[in-house]
Amino acid sequence: MFAGGFAVNSSISSWLILTTIGLSLLLAFGKRRSEKTILAEHFVDVETRKTLRHYPDTLLDSMISMSASFCIVAYSLFAFQVSPQITGNTLISILPYILKSPKWMMLTIPIVIYGVARYLYIIYEKKGGESPERILLSDRPILATVLLWIVSIMLIIYGLP
Repeated sequence: MFAGGFAVNSSISSWLILTTIGLSLLLAFGKRRSEKTILAEHFVDVETRKTLRHYPDTLLDSMISMSASFCIVAYSLFAFQVSPQITGNTLISILPYILKSPKWMMLTIPIVIYGVARYLYIIYEKKGGESPERILLSDRPILATVLLWIVSIMLIIYGLP
């Protein structure tokens, strides 16, 4: 993220950085929770990582919930902060002041909420999550959510007059 900002000589939103941190924590805790679920279901009595024993299920569940909430709130604040400026449009000149600079990025918040909720569903109901990259590529609803989010961002940034 920082390399991209450096390459285009632009600053990165602190809310976007915090969103990335929250998403990373969500994926990491989800992965640990899935590993523990798999071991418990299969009654595997093999030597695992020693740190896995230090994660009680209730602690992992709390950390997953906190990370998911943090990710959604940080993304929402990012979406409220960032919005393309629309200028030179005759329609804009007749709108009330409050609508002259709408926060179009807010439209992507429900997509992000659904994506996080779907990942939580995969962790808790489908007993998955041990490989986030595999989930992203194999779970159709998550893949569709990511594609919808990308298309929405592109339309908001480049499609608005």
